[in-house]
Amino acid sequence: MKKNPTIIDVAQQAGVSPSTVSRVFDPSWNGRIREETRRIVLQTANQLGYHGSNALARGLFTQRSGIIAFVIGKSVSDFYIDIVKKFLPLLQERGKQVLIFEIDPVVGVENILTQVHRYRTDAIIIASSATSSEIINPFFSTNIPIIIFNRYIPDSNFSAVYCDVTAATAQAADYLMAQGHKTFGIFNGSATIAKEIERVDGFTAQVNKRGGSILWTQECDFSYTAGHETALATLSEQPWPDAIFCTSDIIALGVMDVIRKKFHKSIPQDISVIGFDNIPASSFDAYDLTTISYPFERMIPCTVDLLERILSSPSTHVERVFDMELIKRGSVAPKYELPQA
Repeated sequence: MKKNPTIIDVAQQAGVSPSTVSRVFDPSWNGRIREETRRIVLQTANQLGYHGSNALARGLFTQRSGIIAFVIGKSVSDFYIDIVKKFLPLLQERGKQVLIFEIDPVVGVENILTQVHRYRTDAIIIASSATSSEIINPFFSTNIPIIIFNRYIPDSNFSAVYCDVTAATAQAADYLMAQGHKTFGIFNGSATIAKEIERVDGFTAQVNKRGGSILWTQECDFSYTAGHETALATLSEQPWPDAIFCTSDIIALGVMDVIRKKFHKSIPQDISVIGFDNIPASSFDAYDLTTISYPFERMIPCTVDLLERILSSPSTHVERVFDMELIKRGSVAPKYELPQA
């Protein structure tokens, strides 16, 4: 039986090294190999019947597996899943295989780390902005290159692609106050999570700076049900503000339904509501929620480009910061003032 040709067979006949053959068949090296060398290798491979499809074999020579670990947070919405769907085509175009892991806050990340080492992953992308730093800290003790996506962790010494959340929440506060709103309520997720602290602090600081007032801040889980239940309890007992800021759209949707269906108030005529994340449901006619949006169409390609850079130079530490966009929809309107008698 005739044996299948190997990468070594191609290299010997073409007069190049096995690593050069590997790079010719590696999409991430497109445009980086001399055209004449590429032509000779492909011609030789075709003559021998070698198709370069064995990624594991190529990895023996490149010292790379071609595998990327993608770690996402646990979420009741499709927020992280949507991010993964946007990443996958770009990573696959670069010849990467992707292992997806979901962090369980109760179990921790030890099992994920075991799998990451077992599969000899080349790098880890962590997209888990709603997970506490204590839970993800074990990742930082590995020798595997890491990119933090959509989050900034001070003094982590890892590359990161994230947004200026403080500026975005300040813009939201400015917009509401420009509509005449002066008093505010906040519904936010866990106060132990860095991104929640950043969103609440950014909004609160700008309101205070402009002479407005935060009447109350209420914490709840990241879910429609939690937003619904917390809003029902809070708005039954606390004074009503001019406007409400929710640190997550999924919370805001529950809040909006309570305002309209339980208290029979109109949005935005009686009260304005603004969210954060720009999830697909926020644009539905039933909600038409004004919200803050991530520029994922720019952040994700930037992250994939950065991945190639840190694979070539693991000690590279790069930060890319993006501005967010305030998406103005129908849940915010000017405050109606009763005419003086």
